[in-house]
Amino acid sequence: MNDLVVDIGERFDQKAPRTKEQLAVYCAVVLNIRFPHPASDNEFCIKNGHTSPLDAIWGAYSNLDYSLIWYAMRGSGKTFELSVLSYLESIFKRRCGSTILGGSLEQSTKAVAYLKELWELPHSPKKLLINSEVAGRGYKLRNGSWVEALAASTKSVRGPHPQKLRLDEVDEMTDVIYDASLGQPKSKFGINDNVLVSSTLHNPFGLMSKIIDNRHKTKSKLYAWCVNEVIYPKGFWTKEEIERRKTQITKSMWKAEYLLLRPKVGDSIFDFESINRSHERGLYDKYNNKLNTESGIDWGYQTTVLNMIQDNRSNFKNFKSIHFENIELTERCYLIADYCIKFNIKTIYADSNPKDSNITLRKILEEKFCDTELIAIAFNKWKSIGINVLRYLLEKDLLNITDDICQKKMKQYHYKKGGQGVIAKEDDHYPDSLIAWGASRYKMLEGLKILDDNKNTIINAY
Repeated sequence: MNDLVVDIGERFDQKAPRTKEQLAVYCAVVLNIRFPHPASDNEFCIKNGHTSPLDAIWGAYSNLDYSLIWYAMRGSGKTFELSVLSYLESIFKRRCGSTILGGSLEQSTKAVAYLKELWELPHSPKKLLINSEVAGRGYKLRNGSWVEALAASTKSVRGPHPQKLRLDEVDEMTDVIYDASLGQPKSKFGINDNVLVSSTLHNPFGLMSKIIDNRHKTKSKLYAWCVNEVIYPKGFWTKEEIERRKTQITKSMWKAEYLLLRPKVGDSIFDFESINRSHERGLYDKYNNKLNTESGIDWGYQTTVLNMIQDNRSNFKNFKSIHFENIELTERCYLIADYCIKFNIKTIYADSNPKDSNITLRKILEEKFCDTELIAIAFNKWKSIGINVLRYLLEKDLLNITDDICQKKMKQYHYKKGGQGVIAKEDDHYPDSLIAWGASRYKMLEGLKILDDNKNTIINAY
């Protein structure tokens, strides 16, 4: 425990939980709540690091992490769990202040309604309640603790300074409100400051998506649970309820809001979860001068992207992405040649168009006595093959992506709506650069089969 917890009496219901097991027993016996545990042993859940709701509430109550993210399915009890957390902390952590900020005031007061139900239970320490009631926005206790629900406005969130900030359904919140709220928490009275973000993920590039993807920079601990973690007998959803709900909603909603498959932009080309895992693995990849280095280039008149890749035998790592913007072609090629020398790049696989870009780069590589080989990739023949290679490498966890922007652009890469397999030309330089390199690895897919999108024939791919 990183917070000071205090018993309020000698009876079992007055003893503060001090371990995860004690927390589970307390909630089951005193509050009549059984939090699902453990996480599912489903292959998808294991691969994506799912946790149980009990793990999540213990992580927040024990305050082992300054910042926590609860990414969970719709209807899995996130708001109720936030209420239980605030209830326990207000009772067993003296002078502990908690604010609950929802995507709307209605969402915030929903948590207060749950708190009111908890205080109406037989063993709740009602003598601690000032005025003997839970008001519309929260309550205060005689031990100095308090809980307050806030309206989703910049004025409201800039007011209090509790130790605990609880953000509910942040995907419905604006960036301005979210950023302003982060200034609230402040450690005091032996209680450490702590931020908890909770939400289902509705938007492919909304606020919750950004929070999850940036969690390593913010040093936030991710707790994720899907329908597999809350189904009976561990959880409160029966199989019949699950099957009924599945028939009532769209397939995309089921995948995004119940299975935690990231929502997609139109018909996305690459699987979001495999990109997330790729980025997770590649966050700390660095250049290794003992490994062979190759690169892919996608040319553009205004924008050019160079991706550097190394093969460490167990997988490939895209350890560096370089973005050139509004730089004259000759200067751009000199900069690329410098990178070739610095990182000892053996081979560049570049989009064959425009031809003058590759001609200029070859001349400058020769001029600088750089022995990097430049191989032009004709996208009209090799692009779909390169895409299939990247799909295979990503989904088999054989490619690591280090750059934040690169992983985001890979997710945004999609087919035109109604375009019958036509790729949307919308800032596609990062993925196309990797595709140019990926096409060179077509031989690793021999013996596997997939449909070539352009020729509608079977090719050697997965």
